[in-house]
Amino acid sequence: MSVAAAVELSVSHSISGGAYGITAVISFPSMLIFHAIIGIGEALITLGVISYISTVSPEMIHAGQTRPKTREAVSE
Repeated sequence: MSVAAAVELSVSHSISGGAYGITAVISFPSMLIFHAIIGIGEALITLGVISYISTVSPEMIHAGQTRPKTREAVSE
């Protein structure tokens, strides 16, 4: 999404003759670098939450998974 925003800003700058938007030299690095940092932060938060939940309540992590049936369960 940040690439799309950078493209829109640079195209707007080009079309308007510099009246609006931001040049591509500025918009691409600023959008991509800051959003990469935000993505790393979000990954760390997600890792922390999943780690905490798996410690406190591991059945919540595996709630949606189906387990293979054992022979005892099949024979019933």
